[in-house]
Amino acid sequence: MQTISRQPAPLLVVADHGANVLLVARSGSSCDVHGLDLSTRRLRPPVAVRAHHVLPSYDGALLTVVDDDGIAFVDLTADVPRVTWRELDPGIAVLDIARSPTSLAALVRITRRPGSDAGHAEMWRWDLPALMLRMRRPVDLDGLDGLALLASAALMTTTHDKHTDTYRVKGHGAAVRTVATKPTVLAGGETSALRIDGPTNTTVDIADGNLRVVFPPAVGAIGIRRHADALTVWEENGRLVVVDLTRRQAVTRLRTCL
Repeated sequence: MQTISRQPAPLLVVADHGANVLLVARSGSSCDVHGLDLSTRRLRPPVAVRAHHVLPSYDGALLTVVDDDGIAFVDLTADVPRVTWRELDPGIAVLDIARSPTSLAALVRITRRPGSDAGHAEMWRWDLPALMLRMRRPVDLDGLDGLALLASAALMTTTHDKHTDTYRVKGHGAAVRTVATKPTVLAGGETSALRIDGPTNTTVDIADGNLRVVFPPAVGAIGIRRHADALTVWEENGRLVVVDLTRRQAVTRLRTCL
């Protein structure tokens, strides 16, 4: 058995069933992917997957990645990883992408001309696991200060009012609100949140259930990850809170060494 702690893992990809995790580390133009069985703590030898973005969840067999040719679905159960299906093409740039067990959404810019930034933005959404395209519509991104994409294809956005120097937040699961401090929108699967940094603390307002997680002032990144009815909120210094969205309360608070 390999020693898990010696494997660098900037990204953890969690299986929908919760029994397996992929440890992903970039290696040049590819990613080294280790499979970890959480029940036996057995770590499989690494496999190389060509990708420049790997989604943070998968169905336990097919890993969704973004590469130079669009969106690829990689079968990790084969002896050698192989792409079983593709969506989009090199003329469509993926701006953001999000996944849940039942839905995949991608915010894209269609250029059709290599090396050109011109084009228009569209939202695409597929049903999972059938990979049936259910929606394709144009999206206006002009004037947005920030955005976060949910797997349902909903967008949480912020815009800046230069006259009042305030920020307008609009999005999934919450009424339109105005805040004085520049916020950061966060998304994890089907859940969105809003990070606001203040002089005495950093708050993360979770759209589902109107919940709030409060950290001491955070200078690094903050992320959220939803798995079933549990939402993990973490910040770069190692603080971690797990919220039960059904019970609407925190069930775990940890301080880890990252």
